[in-house]
Amino acid sequence: MIKLLPKNVALLASACADSAARYSLTGVHVKLGPAGYVATATDGHCLVRVEGEYHGDYDAEFPAGLVPALDGACASEGVVPAAAWLAASKRKLRSPRSSLDCHAVAITDKEAAIVATNLDQIVCERSRLVEGRFPDADAVLRDAMKNDAFGPSHFDPALFAKVLAVVGKLGAENVEVVRLATGKPCVLVAETAARQKVTALVLAMVKR
Repeated sequence: MIKLLPKNVALLASACADSAARYSLTGVHVKLGPAGYVATATDGHCLVRVEGEYHGDYDAEFPAGLVPALDGACASEGVVPAAAWLAASKRKLRSPRSSLDCHAVAITDKEAAIVATNLDQIVCERSRLVEGRFPDADAVLRDAMKNDAFGPSHFDPALFAKVLAVVGKLGAENVEVVRLATGKPCVLVAETAARQKVTALVLAMVKR
């Protein structure tokens, strides 16, 4: 399954854990559905999710045979290492033609490939998927959106700043703080110019 995702999805890499002690959180969980994608990153203290429609048609933007690394891709989801996203987004294509404003993403049962091209050249980052159990982000967000209040929350300013920075880099507009003065996580919802929905949360600290 080969899909085209907006390049800004790579920015989720900065929301992943960077510690080997949390290896299963060192990648971006990508789910490729029939009509759209959901990409989620977390370090265990904050979580950022981006969902939207695919950027375009693979066959039209990436000519057949141009990207052999993607042959045989069939999986619909997996945890792609943050390092692979960062490498793909930082590599430059040497050509007068500008690169396409998307990444081709393919996932097999063991590895993933992230590809950028300007139709003259391609850069491909292949990496084994991150093993381990990724958190059930649907359940985490569902619990966070409940209306139960348990008194004032206390947030780590650094985590709050981290989430706001990621949301801002994604090009988010009309950011809405869904909840702040409760004992639940702080939840932010936003939309981007690329018609993506961004949902982010910061877990509340227990004040002793």
